[in-house]
Amino acid sequence: MLMNKEAGRKCLFELADLLEDLKIPFFLMQGTALGAHRDKGFVPAEKDIDLGILQEHLTPQAHELLNALITHGFDTETFSEPFNQIRTLVAFKYNAKADLVGMTRWKDCRFTATPVRPWVMEHYALVHEAAIIETQEPIAMFGRTFMVPSPIETYLEREYGPGWRTPADDHVSRTRIYDFLEKEGIPRDYLSSH
Repeated sequence: MLMNKEAGRKCLFELADLLEDLKIPFFLMQGTALGAHRDKGFVPAEKDIDLGILQEHLTPQAHELLNALITHGFDTETFSEPFNQIRTLVAFKYNAKADLVGMTRWKDCRFTATPVRPWVMEHYALVHEAAIIETQEPIAMFGRTFMVPSPIETYLEREYGPGWRTPADDHVSRTRIYDFLEKEGIPRDYLSSH
């Protein structure tokens, strides 16, 4: 279901205000970064808002962020498994959905893994070079400045392939690595020790 763009803008601004008040650095990622760069707003087929947070910025304040979201009227869902620490928060408000995604460092990459749910049959991680995720540049969207991975066009090329410049009904991430955690042997207590 497509997101109402005005509802999405209100939700994005309110989330940005909360994150800034809590001094949690964040950046636009996936389709939200694509829209900001290519469309100067949301992509035509936008379904949700994607915000990235380096896991080391999320973990210490995850519960404070969750409480702030609830206090400000957001419906929320959190994902902790398999790491026993909050790694993704999903926030709903104004009929808009936002994913606040922790990007975990592993070797020379940053990844986020799909939610662990009974109906998710194929688990995958979105995996990027750490340098692209950790280096960010400002971008203007809706008259406000946000951060995006840098260089943004390299990020978008790796995320969506060479066709990212042409609007599509659904841009599918090319950074999916199935069973990434298992293949890499990432321990369940990894976030507790980092």
